[in-house]
Amino acid sequence: MALNFDLLGKAMSPIRVRVYNDESGWVYINTVLQVVGPEIDAKFSVVNPKLWWPNGMDAQNLYPFRVYVQYGKRVLYDLVHQVGIRTLKLVAEPDSIGMSFYFKINGTPVFVKEANVIPSDFFVHSINDSAWVKLVRVAAESNFNMLRVWGGGVYAPDAFMQECTKRGIMVWHDFMFACSMYPWNNNFLANVIEEAIQQVKRLRAHTSLALWCGNNEIDEGWHNWGWMAQVDSITGAGDSIWNGYRKLFHELPPSVVKRYDSGRDYWPSSPLYGWGKTQSMTHGDSHYWGVWWGREPFERYAQKVPRFMSECGFQGAPSEQVLNMFSLRGGLPDSAQLRCHQKHPVGYEIIDEYMMREGFKPRNLSEWVEFSQRTQAQGYAHAIESHRLASPYCMGTLYWQLNDCWPVVSWSGIDYAGNWKMMQHYVKNLYKPVIAGAFLTDSTAIVVKAVSDKIIATKAYVSVQIIDINGNVLYGFEKDVLLQPKLACDVDSFKLPIDWLARNDIYLKLMCKVNNELHFESVYYFTKHPHPAILNYPMVQRIRIKLNNK
Repeated sequence: MALNFDLLGKAMSPIRVRVYNDESGWVYINTVLQVVGPEIDAKFSVVNPKLWWPNGMDAQNLYPFRVYVQYGKRVLYDLVHQVGIRTLKLVAEPDSIGMSFYFKINGTPVFVKEANVIPSDFFVHSINDSAWVKLVRVAAESNFNMLRVWGGGVYAPDAFMQECTKRGIMVWHDFMFACSMYPWNNNFLANVIEEAIQQVKRLRAHTSLALWCGNNEIDEGWHNWGWMAQVDSITGAGDSIWNGYRKLFHELPPSVVKRYDSGRDYWPSSPLYGWGKTQSMTHGDSHYWGVWWGREPFERYAQKVPRFMSECGFQGAPSEQVLNMFSLRGGLPDSAQLRCHQKHPVGYEIIDEYMMREGFKPRNLSEWVEFSQRTQAQGYAHAIESHRLASPYCMGTLYWQLNDCWPVVSWSGIDYAGNWKMMQHYVKNLYKPVIAGAFLTDSTAIVVKAVSDKIIATKAYVSVQIIDINGNVLYGFEKDVLLQPKLACDVDSFKLPIDWLARNDIYLKLMCKVNNELHFESVYYFTKHPHPAILNYPMVQRIRIKLNNK
């Protein structure tokens, strides 16, 4: 496997370059080079390297390559680079379904588990490296293997990328364009090219960098949000704007990536198709907002399973600690202060509507915080289960969003103060390498499925019990299953008496053991108004009817 680096300089005299392993002392390069241009491509090979793997798949093996550059008696450069050796490829190809979208790491397909990241403060200059590093640590603790740096924020600092490399978090990195059309005059394009060159050359050194993406939702906005129609009345404007778009995102950034970071893939815009298009479920990556924006039920997640979910989400309140930063402690969220910290025009109404659907009726602000977080957790849990248990049809679940940039009621999993909302704990559980899930196929039939993200086939022990609140086991079974990598399988199915599904004092407990150790556990209740004792269980959600068997 070959590695390369660029050596920039103006000196016409020979310079000495040494590259060696800072721990073992093994020398890869020790040579004199004649600098005849602005860049020199020097290559060396590592025989039988220990590979770098994402979090949860295998070890993050890193090589401490020390690069030493000397000009005469003067040391120009002396720095250790922690580098992981791996191959990483986006596979987006036509297939019998539509178009695939998945990543291969070291030749092995990986199911991606991630979230979108935004700057941790609205005042970007105030964000220090430790805040960026903390986000990576939350991701690793939550069993992520990737983070997406969203195009409406800022380019990630090196400290963030280094921590991702250390912890096995791959990085999908947008160029900083999102949700708007941009100029395409020569001065602007020249600025874009220069920015792209600087950022690509800076970030390409990081093992964690997995993908360059041109923008967030601009293709979607032009074709599906009415932008094109707004300029149709201006003669020729539509064609000019679209031609400018194509130059910006189909010509310039990919040409920069090809020249300066040719080993990485480029994706022009996320998503490939909008959530109102049939192809969004069969072609490429998808942003599905039928739940939340479309006010569709959480059950819809089981029907709307794409090849790769790169955005979906539901809002929940932050902690009361964060609410107190901007609220005068009124009743339910209808005060002027609370409404100023809600950036969706009818966000509170949507939260309340879904809470009522789930049977939650808050009587005060504290209960509203709890029930909105519980509702949010229910939505994300059902979405992630649906995606993972559809593997390999679906090969990634990426939600909006991991963090907040100010005190706000939002889609985040951790609030502005760094507190985990309830849904982040659910995500951590459902992002474990081996999980199981249960769903209804009709009024009484329950199917249990399981899936493993491990590299090799994995033996799992799955236990299902129907239990009442007094601890009596009404029904149950245990089964050993051999789980092939990234291939969801049916564990078993069974029917319950229809009157059981109307009882609020019983629940389904689902457990997975791997190597005789409890690895995963979740709890399902059957009615919209479960006994309060059931809601005290961690990772508890209402069982739902799966609308199809994709």
